[in-house]
Amino acid sequence: MLQNKESKILKYCMYVCAIIWTIFSVAPLIFTVMSSFKSTNDIYGNAFSLPKTMSFFNYETALSKANIVTAIFNSFFLAISTTILVVILATLVAYVITRTGFKFRNLVLTYFVIGLTIPMHTTIIPIADIINRYGFKNHLTPLIFLYATFQLPFAIFMMSGYMRGISKEIDEAAIIDGCGRLRLVFGILLPLAKPAAATISVFTFLSVYNEFIFGLMFLTDKTKYTISVALMSLNGRYSSDKGAIFAAICMFIIPIVIIYVLCQKHVEKGITAGAVKG
Repeated sequence: MLQNKESKILKYCMYVCAIIWTIFSVAPLIFTVMSSFKSTNDIYGNAFSLPKTMSFFNYETALSKANIVTAIFNSFFLAISTTILVVILATLVAYVITRTGFKFRNLVLTYFVIGLTIPMHTTIIPIADIINRYGFKNHLTPLIFLYATFQLPFAIFMMSGYMRGISKEIDEAAIIDGCGRLRLVFGILLPLAKPAAATISVFTFLSVYNEFIFGLMFLTDKTKYTISVALMSLNGRYSSDKGAIFAAICMFIIPIVIIYVLCQKHVEKGITAGAVKG
């Protein structure tokens, strides 16, 4: 009886913590949406009040002044291209590490895992030197390979852990049936590792879509701005249009929320399955 009572108390405490966490998580989003319909004076004067009118003037300002549509397209191009490249390379490397008799496979995996300990932005100075020296500034393609480089360690670690749990008898049966290496990897193993691939895809997409420092340093042409950099153009030196900034932030986060909601089950399945199988 006492044990059941303690269990119920623990359960209620978990519910309370979950509710509090939800409030703290959702409150900034609600504040951002409300502020996107207010003027700068209303935001400073009545920050937590409801907007007086549902005017989309701030959204029009953000679209025209910061060229948000182009910036969102650039961010999507970088995020999608990087995600595809990372999934392909991570799958190939994971296959070599987990499914072949490559002598140095453990050393290769360790090498990539060490990459997880290197902060992305500690490499800014040498990367800036390379970008400027070879004329890669204001080009989106070099950023795809740059972002992919920093996303690969986690992707390979995740994919290797999941692929190690797939029976090797599948490989043998496929090879006996005349299946080639590439077809085996991308036609059989990758679909079986779909949860891991989905997790890698979502994490890579969100990381690249939200990246700011490299975009700010290497993209000075307004037509090449990513969404994070475009937001800066709404913040002037002496004044800023807070309403337009909040409107741009709303347009910035809506795609992220939609993508995560659609892929949430795959992400959770990939993380838990990778943890068990790895």
